[in-house]
Amino acid sequence: MVKKKTQAQHIDTGGGAYVGGDVTVKGGDFVGRDQTQIHITGDGNVVGDYSSATVIKQTGADVAQVAALFERALELARAPQRPPETREDLEAAVETTQREAEKGDEADTGLLNKMLDVLLEEGPDVLEIVLEAILNPAAAAGKGARMLARNARKALEKRRN
Repeated sequence: MVKKKTQAQHIDTGGGAYVGGDVTVKGGDFVGRDQTQIHITGDGNVVGDYSSATVIKQTGADVAQVAALFERALELARAPQRPPETREDLEAAVETTQREAEKGDEADTGLLNKMLDVLLEEGPDVLEIVLEAILNPAAAAGKGARMLARNARKALEKRRN
């Protein structure tokens, strides 16, 4: 019987990946080290040092449904029973709010706050639909927009009581 002599092997990757054979990557990228941001859509687990991940689990309406909510808000804003100047103000407020919400965390929260105030004062029915769109998980709205929308919802509820 012949014994095979094995030699210990030390591999120092400095924290990167080591692959001791073939790798097949399907539907994504193989990153050996230092990818600072990983985006995962669906369910998933992320484990590792020096990494961060955004796991997006979509619930609620999809992007098309959010766009449809903004379109419905515009229809209400343009209702013929409203005075022409109110219709113009509401239409501008809905369009500006949608544009800013779509910017995510880059949205101008000061401008958004002004538009939500216009909607609260001149069209609370329109505001209700806009809030539903902004607060929907499928909306691109950033944290600032969602916070303002929650505050506007509280103001709307307070006004109703």
